[in-house]
Amino acid sequence: YEQWEKSSIVDKDIAYMIGAMIGDGCFSKKSIILGFTNMDKDCLDNVNIGLKKWDNYYLRKINLKSGKDIQYSVRGKNIKDFEIEEYNKSTFKSTPNIILKAKFESIAAYLSGLFDTDGCCVTNTPMVELSTKSFDLAEETQMLLLILGINAIVKTQFNKKYNKNYY
Repeated sequence: YEQWEKSSIVDKDIAYMIGAMIGDGCFSKKSIILGFTNMDKDCLDNVNIGLKKWDNYYLRKINLKSGKDIQYSVRGKNIKDFEIEEYNKSTFKSTPNIILKAKFESIAAYLSGLFDTDGCCVTNTPMVELSTKSFDLAEETQMLLLILGINAIVKTQFNKKYNKNYY
């Protein structure tokens, strides 16, 4: 996104929003809509803060007939400028270059958004886990954690139900 390239600093609120969108969002360059599915009020509030700073956007709730999922969308003419590779398939999600080049504070905020959406605590251990179908995202996350001084490993687990590897 041009605003980010003009500045060498990615704001921590925008970085959090990007992490959360990578975790629970979907985006297609063909449309001008970002989709987001999440029920956590703190996460939703933090995503809205980042969206507002990014380009004065906010999440709008979508009413689904099933009533099972709570989904939100962001619409706007500049949504297509969101310089993230198309990620409507979770297998192809990756960390945007602007995050890979960011300062520590923004990397930490990005990881916070990502772990808030796709992470969990492991019971009775001092560990947290991130689950993703994207090997690239798993490796990039491992590298970002190492930049912050946190050791991490990438493990492969085969999910029989979906016949896919998860990392």
